[in-house]
Amino acid sequence: MSVSLVPRPHDPDAYIVLDQLRSGRVWREIDEELANEAMVIEWIIEGQFEHPVRIVAFNSTDGWSRNVTEDIALKLLDLSRPLLSKIFYLRRTRLPGNPVDDYEVFDSNRRVVGRIMLHPQAPKDRPWFWTITARGIPPSVHNHGYAATREQAMADFKARWLASIN
Repeated sequence: MSVSLVPRPHDPDAYIVLDQLRSGRVWREIDEELANEAMVIEWIIEGQFEHPVRIVAFNSTDGWSRNVTEDIALKLLDLSRPLLSKIFYLRRTRLPGNPVDDYEVFDSNRRVVGRIMLHPQAPKDRPWFWTITARGIPPSVHNHGYAATREQAMADFKARWLASIN
């Protein structure tokens, strides 16, 4: 097979990823046929990169290149929204004497995995307390925290939950 230095007339856009490894940053090698947007997104989801810090798209035939990191991040966020909403849901606790703003957190299998509550002894600027109580998650000082709003407590819980299960 002969290799030509002359670009093909309809060269597809190519994507490269700058990955932050423990030893430093490297541009990751990607096979020519796989260096496309869909594959880069799939590999990020699969965890094939340590910590992608920049993604560049280019087309040598058309003579352009640009940083597409934000575009890829937005596409990943759009893909994750349905997934994140199915990871857990809240239900008010029904125990006698519990305050109204006390919620159990359930995973997609309807198991209680945590709580989110308005806590009377919380810092004034962060009155919502969240904690992960799932049996399969090892205890950690990082598995609980305080937030300014219930929505922020939910977001913090989700972020920590995802970090715990990966």
